[in-house]
Amino acid sequence: MGLFDFVYLYFCIISTSFIALILIYFKIFEDNSFFPITFVGSVVFFNLGLKGVFALIFFVFSSVFWGSFRRVKHPPRNYKEVLANGLIPAILSFFDYHLFLSSLAAVLSDTWSSETGLSFSKNAYSLKGLKKVKPGTEGAVSLIGTVMGALGALIFSFFSVKSSFILPIFISGFLGNILDSFLGSYLEGKVKIFTSDFINFLITAFSPLIFFIFIKLK
Repeated sequence: MGLFDFVYLYFCIISTSFIALILIYFKIFEDNSFFPITFVGSVVFFNLGLKGVFALIFFVFSSVFWGSFRRVKHPPRNYKEVLANGLIPAILSFFDYHLFLSSLAAVLSDTWSSETGLSFSKNAYSLKGLKKVKPGTEGAVSLIGTVMGALGALIFSFFSVKSSFILPIFISGFLGNILDSFLGSYLEGKVKIFTSDFINFLITAFSPLIFFIFIKLK
């Protein structure tokens, strides 16, 4: 690593630290999220440049936007949520921009589904037996939430710099969202390790795997 790389890394850390402080100041994230946000942001910024940072910013602020319509406001996100959503995308940023996008697309799609479902849906259904449940129940899906999750994955796929990767990112991201709902219905709250954060972590790994398989089979 040359002098320029060290200077650039320092710039990435300072920039993302500043963004982290803003997010914490406006109570979007808890104080304990400062170092995880700085770590994830710096890694992505260093590896992918502004295109990676813009993708992260879109994920965060679009999620906050849809969450603002909820009757019961989302509490500030904590460090576990930052790592659950951002650790795998940060690691993938070392290897490939599109793997990074497909990973982040899954949690963006899931977040859009959750936030809009809670905000606008009166009815939701569990994927376990398709029973009618209260919106917000683990693994519950709604028509509005599902449509918005698909729309989120589609919009996010346009961060790709190659048109041939738009469809694979959309499909892998939305399938990650569906997997989240299945795991939530069958395992969340029933198996100790399967918390909401752990399931999010799993889908950030599942989605790029689907993306990779999709690309190889094309």
